[in-house]
Amino acid sequence: MKAFLSYPSEHLAVARDVYEFLRTIKVDIWFDKESLIGGQHWDRERARAQREADLTILVLSPETIGRPGVIQRELHETLALLNDQPLGHIYLVVLRTEDLVLPTELEGYQYIDLFRPAWQFKLARSISLRFEQLQEKAPAPLIQLILTQESADNITLSTINERMKNFEIEADYFLMQREGVYWNYVNAEIVVAVFNQYFLAKRNSEYVGVDRNGRWSLQLESHFVAGDLVSLKFFSFLDLGGAHPTRGIFTRNFGGALAGKLELRELFGHDSDLLRFMKQYVELDVRKQCLSGDPGSGYKNPEYDLTMYVDERDYGDQWEAFSQWNFNEAGITINLSQYSGLPFVMGVFEVIIPWHHFVDKIAEEFVNTDIGRFILSKRMP
Repeated sequence: MKAFLSYPSEHLAVARDVYEFLRTIKVDIWFDKESLIGGQHWDRERARAQREADLTILVLSPETIGRPGVIQRELHETLALLNDQPLGHIYLVVLRTEDLVLPTELEGYQYIDLFRPAWQFKLARSISLRFEQLQEKAPAPLIQLILTQESADNITLSTINERMKNFEIEADYFLMQREGVYWNYVNAEIVVAVFNQYFLAKRNSEYVGVDRNGRWSLQLESHFVAGDLVSLKFFSFLDLGGAHPTRGIFTRNFGGALAGKLELRELFGHDSDLLRFMKQYVELDVRKQCLSGDPGSGYKNPEYDLTMYVDERDYGDQWEAFSQWNFNEAGITINLSQYSGLPFVMGVFEVIIPWHHFVDKIAEEFVNTDIGRFILSKRMP
């Protein structure tokens, strides 16, 4: 298998890191700074390598999208070559340098974040699947890396890949390789979450017109795992062949054997003051994202008003606006998308609220659980 590395010149250092990693797992990668020989015609050799590649790895940054130059030529040629690939086959892997929204032409393809942990493992998984699709034997260092990482993370990877007449289904998820009732429960919740979405997607496929193609994809990401604490994030994408594909984030959080699956409202005892604070905090953060033109904001509208979105619900349902959340050492991340009731045209927003806003709000029944002790450890000195 031959791979091609595309990147904007502003991120040469990033591209070199990717190149060096791929060399360690013995992937044949074309990288202009190392693959060109003195005297060769740069653009001719670049175009030839791109055409002959079985896989393109694209470093995506604001410059990739917004700056004119050779990178645009490479991007347009990649999109043209992508259209020639069989349905369900991996040809393009997008590596984001920061939290930005993919252009419309790429939004249906799951990306990998270079600024998050384990990007090498995720990239290795994609490359391994491409070897399998090409019916080629993957290099031994690549296989060993995946096996080692799975063993270290105590997980087993699973994939769903189906092609129907005019609809494509893809899902990548994992199960925990740990014993006991609690971990059986965590795995059961993962399976239910994946296959609920799977069957919903199959039902929705009936709405794809005969002259169109549709696609559903789902990817599970570990947001945080420490001891018995688990925070999981599911990225979902659905294209029914219309003008506006939908994408969103839904989550599952587990607080240990005594707490089980966590709901934010229960964890903090339905505290109305906390709910009011979260609403104000999230609204201000989202407004800031929109006003600053932050590439990570899903809908760049300076008049965005989260208050209306939340206040339309009665008291009990206001918590639903914050039902999709994750946690880690930094705090709680609120994920706003269609799965939390946000209109899908507004896209996806993520807002991180530091732990010190929550430490004195834990419901009494959670204080002596793993998640309770974890939150209490975040008290400011």
